[in-house]
Amino acid sequence: MTKVRFTHWKLTAVCAVLALVTAWSVSASRATSSPAGAKASPEVNINSELHTLESFGDDLSKFDKKRGQLGKKNSVTDTEFTLFKRDHDALKQRFSQVPNAIRAIIEKLKAAGKWDTFDEDLLASSTDEKFKASVREFGGAKKLFEDGALQLGGSSAAAEILGSLDDVQKKVAGYVPDRSQQSEFRMVAASYNPGVPIFTRSAGCVLATIGYGAKMIAHPFTHVSAPMYSCKCHGACGDATT
Repeated sequence: MTKVRFTHWKLTAVCAVLALVTAWSVSASRATSSPAGAKASPEVNINSELHTLESFGDDLSKFDKKRGQLGKKNSVTDTEFTLFKRDHDALKQRFSQVPNAIRAIIEKLKAAGKWDTFDEDLLASSTDEKFKASVREFGGAKKLFEDGALQLGGSSAAAEILGSLDDVQKKVAGYVPDRSQQSEFRMVAASYNPGVPIFTRSAGCVLATIGYGAKMIAHPFTHVSAPMYSCKCHGACGDATT
């Protein structure tokens, strides 16, 4: 009887040790699978929308760089201005894709049940303190995306972001301003009453911040390059627009 009890005790002890080792292994696996204090990354596929925002942002940066280069010249050829205007018109035509992409991201977050915690999740996904401060300044991630889509969908947003062609066009040899268009503009401007901007930041900064945020949705807890955000929101353009 004593021998049977001893054998039973040994089996019980072995089982307890195995259970403890298993628990430690599971704990260690969980501890190394994600950063400390980090929430699980949202399982939301926004690759298409992110591509739209990144593609437009990249081409806008190239356009801004070309504007800067032409702005330093004393004169601009007809060909140079024609190519510059072509890029401007192409970006203007594509601009409606931007607010549409932002709205699609919002809908996907809502469908995945990630919208209610979006404010906290987006801040937790980045280590960039300037970006976090910008999101808070805009009133949080949800307000940034919702109101940003509304502001960028406005009729004046594209004109604000792309700017006027006048400064470049007047450098073309033989350029003569169209007086009739100027008179028409003055008549329209006199009766024009623009709405109050949703944000105090420029439309370019709104777009750049949302673009940065979209990157963090798709690639949380990673360091991503955001030259357009640095340029549009903090004036650190220089080589950032290349």
